[in-house]
Amino acid sequence: MEDKFPADKLTEKIIGCCFSVHRELGPGFNEKIYSNALQITLIKENLSFVAEKRICGDV
Repeated sequence: MEDKFPADKLTEKIIGCCFSVHRELGPGFNEKIYSNALQITLIKENLSFVAEKRICGDV
């Protein structure tokens, strides 16, 4: 079954990073603090990403 959904492992890793940040920081910070913490966590997990990528060229 795992071969059928290879992206599941990546998704699981990303969600794990999000939960890790939330557990570490807790509630009450603004979005930018969580964004920076998540970026640091993704880098530590050797996951490549593009932060705040524009998906619409009309705006």
